[in-house]
Amino acid sequence: MILEALKNSKFQDFGTSTPDSRLRTQVGGSSFDKIQKLDPEQRDVMRQTFDPDYPREIKQEKINDILEPLGFEEFRPGEFNKNDKVYKVFETIVGSTSYELRFAFDVSTSTTATDWEDFKRHTLSIKYVIDIDKVGASPNYNLPKPREKLLRKVEYIKTPNTFAVDMSDEQEREQIESLIIKKEKDDIIKALGELT
Repeated sequence: MILEALKNSKFQDFGTSTPDSRLRTQVGGSSFDKIQKLDPEQRDVMRQTFDPDYPREIKQEKINDILEPLGFEEFRPGEFNKNDKVYKVFETIVGSTSYELRFAFDVSTSTTATDWEDFKRHTLSIKYVIDIDKVGASPNYNLPKPREKLLRKVEYIKTPNTFAVDMSDEQEREQIESLIIKKEKDDIIKALGELT
């Protein structure tokens, strides 16, 4: 009986109003309904206009969103393998020079915990690797092409034990990628500065 009541309850039942209910009270029911019918971008602007504390939708950005405007093509599309790892490879060619970017992430048992208590709270981490190389033309087919490392990142994002990361869920993989890109976007753009 208690579980049924909790299932059928709303935030208001616990004395907490939702952002929508606060906005509806502030602008009135008919105005609120008109705002809800707007396209998503206009709707966000109107909500923020009437209620500056109204939560904003966070745009999920993928690595493709950064690289494609710079001429990169994904030649190994977002492979998700049986090892629960996402692996993407991009390349662009400018004259006789090519730029390669490799991006991978997975859930790792390695952790960057600072002490035992931290480790007990974060037994898993999201490990990601970003490699960007500038590859020149080889003066001789028998010699390897000269490579210059523009960026190499191997990082971990601590995952609290209270959250389960399901790498088999495409939406969760996209959210993880978006989180990584939000953190690393500036460094990627800086490393590829000569292309911008």
